[in-house]
Amino acid sequence: MLFLPETITEAASRIWDDLDAEKIAPESAYNQLLALNPQDYAALLATADLRHEAGDDAGAEDYYWRAVAAQPCLWDAWVDLAHLVEARGEPEFSNGLAELGLRRLLADPEARIEMIESPRSFDDYSIAGLEIPDPEERITAMAEVMRNRRDREPEEVTARLRPLRLLLELQDAEELGSETVDAIVREGEAMVPLLIGLLRSYAQSDLLDSDEATVGNALALMGEIGSATAFPALLEFSSLQDSVLSGAAAWAFDRIIELHPEESGQALLALAPALDGSQRLALAERLAYWPRFSVTDRLFEILPENADTLPPEQRGTFFYAMTMSMIVAKRREGLQMARRMLRRNAGLLDRAARRECEQQIEVFSEMGGQALRALEAPERSAWTVYQICAGEAEWPSDDEELEEDAFEEDGIEEDWVPEPLPRPVLPGRNDPCWCGSGKKYKKCHLDADRASTTPF
Repeated sequence: MLFLPETITEAASRIWDDLDAEKIAPESAYNQLLALNPQDYAALLATADLRHEAGDDAGAEDYYWRAVAAQPCLWDAWVDLAHLVEARGEPEFSNGLAELGLRRLLADPEARIEMIESPRSFDDYSIAGLEIPDPEERITAMAEVMRNRRDREPEEVTARLRPLRLLLELQDAEELGSETVDAIVREGEAMVPLLIGLLRSYAQSDLLDSDEATVGNALALMGEIGSATAFPALLEFSSLQDSVLSGAAAWAFDRIIELHPEESGQALLALAPALDGSQRLALAERLAYWPRFSVTDRLFEILPENADTLPPEQRGTFFYAMTMSMIVAKRREGLQMARRMLRRNAGLLDRAARRECEQQIEVFSEMGGQALRALEAPERSAWTVYQICAGEAEWPSDDEELEEDAFEEDGIEEDWVPEPLPRPVLPGRNDPCWCGSGKKYKKCHLDADRASTTPF
């Protein structure tokens, strides 16, 4: 989970308060925090320190690595990890990790101030022979010295550091050239946890709105890498109001399915039952773009399951969005899906919410399906990962996307609002069908029209 709910942040705050008040032992507090949120950076870092103080350097290193993966945009876990790696005899790898940490520190003025004023002595991070009194100047000089040592690295160390350095390159550049994009994609699965960690760093800070380009690039790169393990993160970002971030996340979601349809289908079937309300909505909306995906029908069945766990005030929006996605994706079959869904969940909706869903079904059922026939198949974005990472992509808002993709320009106007339609005068059983096929009505649309006008 990248965006933490208030229940978790409030519970974590209470644990930290108890720790400050010495009502609970440090190790117990950290265990509780990690049970609450396994990616809690502060708790991972503190646990690593405890392990190191107890002489368990192997355990400490494991927790430092977990901290790096959880929040790779922060600096201190990198440098502390570098000390342990050097102590066990890998100076070149240690140098590379320390450089990555210090470069992150240089990019964060607030972190530099905190670091200089922190109880951790800055002398612990010095380099022999580098006598610079000013702490900030010393950080800059140390990072440069470490960078200049890269040519001493064995190829094995360079290969281990490459994904980590590429992540920093992604953070430092608003726009990425094709060579950098290709280099990141070539790293494949090794990049995915790091990219998810980067997204977590932004999601749990105040920087999300100020650095859309970096976050959007990370989302697009996960799509091009094509790993189904990225789906949960992509669904979280797909549900955001920010069209740049939700657009890039939706593109990445679609790209993974394009690259690996069978693997994607199995992953989504396994994932769907555990999704929260916003993620279910995001997945339902994407399914409108995938009517022929092998698992679309099954996912439409799974997503409404356990809808009683959703807050009552969210259920109307959820079922309305599900109804529209089913109709857009599956047309007449979608009308039947929506009817079945509403019958099964009738007790979860108040009268007003149920009526809104029913009205949409009626609109697309009446007049022999006139509104249904006007629906255009939604078109997925045609951008490439290179265009997105170069800052060339433009993303419509969610409302614009639905209006542009769902309806023909000459069929239903952009600001069209459905009005109650009169019951159509249908042909007799043996009359020519209204659709112009030349067949008798009883041999053509009679059964479908009866089904589409059957009440709940």
